[in-house]
Amino acid sequence: MHPRAQASSALGWVSIACWILVYTPQILENYEIKSGEGLSVLFVLIWLAGDICNLLGAAIAGLIPTVIILAVYYTLCDLILLFQIYYYRLYNRYRSQGSTATSPRTLVQPSPIQTEQTPLLSSQTTKASDSTTQSTLPPWLSRGFQYFGGVAFVTFAGLSAWWISGRKAAGDGDNNGSDEIFDWTSQIFGWASAILYIGSRIPQICA
Repeated sequence: MHPRAQASSALGWVSIACWILVYTPQILENYEIKSGEGLSVLFVLIWLAGDICNLLGAAIAGLIPTVIILAVYYTLCDLILLFQIYYYRLYNRYRSQGSTATSPRTLVQPSPIQTEQTPLLSSQTTKASDSTTQSTLPPWLSRGFQYFGGVAFVTFAGLSAWWISGRKAAGDGDNNGSDEIFDWTSQIFGWASAILYIGSRIPQICA
């Protein structure tokens, strides 16, 4: 295979790896902060419509199972994001109602009796100071290591998939005898998916 074709195939597999893992940070962040308000609902809905068109077009065209599986995976991730948005809205609403109902009893707390043996710094303060002294790396450097590790992992996964697919293709031999069949239905779904993907960014930017 020509070096340019090999580079194109390798970058394509890295792109697939990025698309597979692109949802994971957002889903985990929504879970950690118990909120999905950073995402526009219209953005996720348009993105979901694009993934559904992508899935229908791939199924009608009879593409390889990898493409269909990825389309199903994207659709499921969109549904998870929508579920998180509405679930955490209800969760935070009931949580705020419960806190306001119990707030009159918890606003005023009796202060502990101060004696000569009472330490000037509480145990919480000493624990916080110990944790700050134990952390040696600045936050920006720690965050940089996390980003670098994520990019390195995605790149390694894509290149590994490219190498495995290349070995399998070499073992099977070239299969150039198959004729390409042009189907207007799958093409329409494909173009609709591309238009929806491009247009979905606008609600998120404006939100």
